[in-house]
Amino acid sequence: MSVRATHSAFLASLGVLEGSDDAPAVVHLASHAPELSKYGEYSYEVVVLMCPRAALDVESLLDFVDAGRSLVLVGDEVVGEDMRELASELGVEFAADVVRDHFAHDRSDSAHAHTLVVSRALESRVRAQGSVLIGERLAAEQPESRSPFVFRGLPHSVTQEQSSLVLPVLRAENTAYVAGPGGLQGGDAVLLSVVQARNNARALICGSLYAFSDAAFGLQVLSAQEETAAQEETAAQLSGNGELMRALAAWIAKQRGLLRLREFAHHRVGESESAPVYRIRDQLEVEMVLEQWIGDAAAGTGGHWAPFAADDVQLEFAMLDPYVRTTLQQAQTQAQSGRYVARFEVPDVYGVFTFHVEYRRTGYTAILLDQQVPVRPYRHDEYERFIVTAYPYYAATFSLMCGLFLFSAVFLYTK
Repeated sequence: MSVRATHSAFLASLGVLEGSDDAPAVVHLASHAPELSKYGEYSYEVVVLMCPRAALDVESLLDFVDAGRSLVLVGDEVVGEDMRELASELGVEFAADVVRDHFAHDRSDSAHAHTLVVSRALESRVRAQGSVLIGERLAAEQPESRSPFVFRGLPHSVTQEQSSLVLPVLRAENTAYVAGPGGLQGGDAVLLSVVQARNNARALICGSLYAFSDAAFGLQVLSAQEETAAQEETAAQLSGNGELMRALAAWIAKQRGLLRLREFAHHRVGESESAPVYRIRDQLEVEMVLEQWIGDAAAGTGGHWAPFAADDVQLEFAMLDPYVRTTLQQAQTQAQSGRYVARFEVPDVYGVFTFHVEYRRTGYTAILLDQQVPVRPYRHDEYERFIVTAYPYYAATFSLMCGLFLFSAVFLYTK
């Protein structure tokens, strides 16, 4: 059977439908290598690779990611050299052998040397992000009550050079291992990872074709750690593959975690219009509106922009180095509008300054803004008429004049 038939539930969550010419993703099979771009424009937003042993054009796929598109990389018990090379470029290394677990495996796997492993070990960083990656319910569940995830295939490890961009989502249980040279033990064996590049491209990496299948989505998992038949009856649980994969599919399709900067304005306090030039020591107010996309990849039509709430958005006012760095606060009167406000005094340095916003948060697209504005010194007629700090000099001048007048009067009119 074709991959479209055996993995229809996951592909449907990405909007990939049989016969659809405008689908946002393409399934790359061993016998089907579609053209990704035409006349310099990419035809797809997401590419799904479910061909572990096929020859791949690694360079064109990396160019696809460099263009800010998304990639789903699915391996199996055997992975070809091209897929290994592509995974390595994305920051992970596939293991040489399948993962085994003689304790946390499904009971139906007795004939497969315990390679159908079961895991509930969601990464803590993923759970901390809540709904953006896996949804609020999965993030809030305790491990013992969480639906088990089933996996049969090659785990991977994260290379240190790319560790800041790769986020492991699910690890193997502590009793799992990978045999052979360079083997992995316990949580070092990563079953599922996501990547968000600096250009907002996204990737989902998994070494198990079975984990995405309809059979895995509907599997009633019986953990081998249960002992009695009575326990087996109560321990049977629907696998968590379906819920987890659908949540990640929405993230890969950028139906989650998509931010935009809708408005950015700056002006003097008490004014409403931006000035082409500011003066040193001016009191400035900066306003910006951040929104996030709320949508459903499976629905294909639903979705809207909603206010984005955060307490860690920072603004810099810089000229080579930042002279001002401040945290933007949500507007008090419009707390649900996504509007942020910051006030600060222009430093006593003139030149060309830059309003700089760089907001990077795990699971969300990055917000980058640079807007230049000149800052001038005081004009000759803008200084104060009398400066308080100069009063001693004023007194010295007038005392000298008075002394000269008195000395002249005494010298001229006395004998």
